[in-house]
Amino acid sequence: MAAPVPTGMLRLYFTVQNPVRTVDAFGQASVAWVSVGGIWGHAEQSRTTEVIDDGGIAARSDYRFLTGWHPQVTVNSRLLWQDGDSSRVFNIRTCHDRDQRRRRLEIEASEVME
Repeated sequence: MAAPVPTGMLRLYFTVQNPVRTVDAFGQASVAWVSVGGIWGHAEQSRTTEVIDDGGIAARSDYRFLTGWHPQVTVNSRLLWQDGDSSRVFNIRTCHDRDQRRRRLEIEASEVME
């Protein structure tokens, strides 16, 4: 059974964003990201790989996050991590509430490289 995340590990603050899909006046679909809350957590890089992207080679960094439980975090969400003047965006690939007790989340996400 998984224990709650130790408070000392929760040093980073992430903004949780969920997509809102709309259609503009020309009938084109667009996606906007809306902040729905924030969570404290711990991040660790799990791996970096090279992927073929748009005809070229790009790097993809995968991270593992341990956070407290948040009801609006899903695989459609993303995490925004602001550190001083820089901000980083992570698209969530999986999120697990391992013990099903709504105490913590284990999130795997890929960093958006632009």
